[in-house]
Amino acid sequence: MELIFFCSLIALVIIGYAMHNNFLNILKEKYPAIWSSLGSPTLFANTTPRNSLAVQKYIFKKDYKTLDDKKFISFCDSLRMLGIFYLCYFIAGIIFFLVLSIHNK
Repeated sequence: MELIFFCSLIALVIIGYAMHNNFLNILKEKYPAIWSSLGSPTLFANTTPRNSLAVQKYIFKKDYKTLDDKKFISFCDSLRMLGIFYLCYFIAGIIFFLVLSIHNK
């Protein structure tokens, strides 16, 4: 059970990184003003707590909904839902392992 959880968590991380990289590339290419206002973020090289938080706020506050790009809005909705699912899955995993460790004592 633990192996399945761990492998699925790793898969979610990989999918999340790929989607996030795609999101940042689209912003940089199609919406450079927004990308710049978020601190010109990249996946790894120019990552600071400030621009990471700005990007997360942009996604979770649904600021992308103001754009006139249905395909990009749909993609951002998917990225947002993946983030919410990942967070819930991670928290559920922590609770599961805590309960399991208490039960096995």
